[in-house]
Amino acid sequence: MWKSFQCGNDVFLIKFTSDTTHTFYLTDLQSLWMEELDDNEMQERFQSQNRFCIDANVAEEIKTLIDNASSDTVHITKTDTVINMEINVKIDDFPLKFFWELDVQSSDELFRIFTLSLINTIQYLELEQGRLHEIIGKKDREIEEYKKEYGEISRDVLKTEKFVKKDGVDTAGSELLLDMLTNKEIFPQLMNKYGTEAVKKKSKSLEKNVPKKKKLKPYIPKHVT
Repeated sequence: MWKSFQCGNDVFLIKFTSDTTHTFYLTDLQSLWMEELDDNEMQERFQSQNRFCIDANVAEEIKTLIDNASSDTVHITKTDTVINMEINVKIDDFPLKFFWELDVQSSDELFRIFTLSLINTIQYLELEQGRLHEIIGKKDREIEEYKKEYGEISRDVLKTEKFVKKDGVDTAGSELLLDMLTNKEIFPQLMNKYGTEAVKKKSKSLEKNVPKKKKLKPYIPKHVT
């Protein structure tokens, strides 16, 4: 899952994946940077920055840092090929920090890692919107059947207007990418070409009980190295 944050006047998105190695992606929507660490490298780097965290679950602590990335907690410097990023926060008055040295990636990698995620998201939202339109249409017909059998609804708070689906291009403008992926074979071909699974047609919204985040305070060191 991508996490967005602002640093100065720039907006970034960061993604952290863990498998046999730990991979960090950072993008400003125009370029992509990446760093890959194995277990030992990530553990050693974390311990060198956080000596009080002896038995910490490093991956979870780094996820906590990323979840709380903001203009108050992130320091970034960059060259043409590398971004150095550090996140500093306080948890229960104890400082927690980590730094990355991310190398710039090719435009092909930007497309494969980030742009395809955007395409995937658009298709998912189009599918969910289609499902929502179907549900609303059924609810309207259900209300009409109720009125025929029992009469008009008396409570104002329950009264609704009949939903009329409008052409998105007419209402939103021609600049938007609407109805591009669910009505054609473009998306499956893109996914097959770049090795990413398409969103299933029968997608359902996920309602998860998301645990509350720890309340963190920004930690701004006197000197960032």
